[in-house]
Amino acid sequence: MEVPVPSKIEKSRQLQQLDWDRLDSAFQVYQADGLAAAERFLEQEPATLRGEVLLQDLRRAHLSKADLREHYEQRYLAHDSGLSAFLLSRVVKVKAERKSLLEVAQRRDPDLLQVRVDLLSLEPFRVGNDEVLTRLLKLLRQDPGLAEGWRLLREIAPLYGRADFACAAADLEPWSKGEPLYEAQLDQVRTYLAANDPTTALKRLQEFELESQDALFLEASALAQLERGQEAWVLLQRMQELWPKEAMIHFNLAIVARDYMGQPQLAAEELDVFLELADEPDLDRQVPYFRKVQAWTWLRELRPEK
Repeated sequence: MEVPVPSKIEKSRQLQQLDWDRLDSAFQVYQADGLAAAERFLEQEPATLRGEVLLQDLRRAHLSKADLREHYEQRYLAHDSGLSAFLLSRVVKVKAERKSLLEVAQRRDPDLLQVRVDLLSLEPFRVGNDEVLTRLLKLLRQDPGLAEGWRLLREIAPLYGRADFACAAADLEPWSKGEPLYEAQLDQVRTYLAANDPTTALKRLQEFELESQDALFLEASALAQLERGQEAWVLLQRMQELWPKEAMIHFNLAIVARDYMGQPQLAAEELDVFLELADEPDLDRQVPYFRKVQAWTWLRELRPEK
């Protein structure tokens, strides 16, 4: 199993560029003049699946869930097409109902590859059975510019032991010029770290010149994975000077001290500071509860006498 070669991906992207540009323009119209203006803009040309999906997502901000569903139910009843069934499937909650609508959409219009991608996303992961991955790769060979397929590949490939596929998918982001480049670049770095490739992750951080708090956290993680624990420690200490109220810096300092510097006492001290900051009402950002549970568990291991 292999992903399409870069030359085929690029060729397919170029063929679809006008579609993506139109979506970017529609979103700019929405930001400037609102939903009605974006609807009029998209109605100037024949409807496309991605254009209708964008419009649906914009309507979510203006309609209640019940009204949004009623709108697409009425559309489906009036136009029994594959596209209408697909759009309705995106606003229903029950998995069985959604799958049924997607199957209708596939029968009505087999050329809507995004429908097949959504059907694959509903398939359960089964250990030792790579049929879903195989079918997804077949779709990508059929259309190497199928962004929706690449995004699903980014999500499920690690389950099948193919982190390299996830990295290949992350490298293709963003598909639209209107999507945040910064978030796509951060996600590339995260994907390479998850794939146990800290060398490439660090290289990407340097290439992208990312210097945000999230980027520095990722850099510290990459350094630690490369057994450069002391450098990761220094970087996190510098971050602590910049963001003294950021509890997660001390959580990461504890990880580095415990796992990469062999200093359990220092790790326990950092966990104490982390838990103290995590309970303050004015911290920079909320600390997930499961991180506190991790800290309590590690402290019991580091200080068994208490």
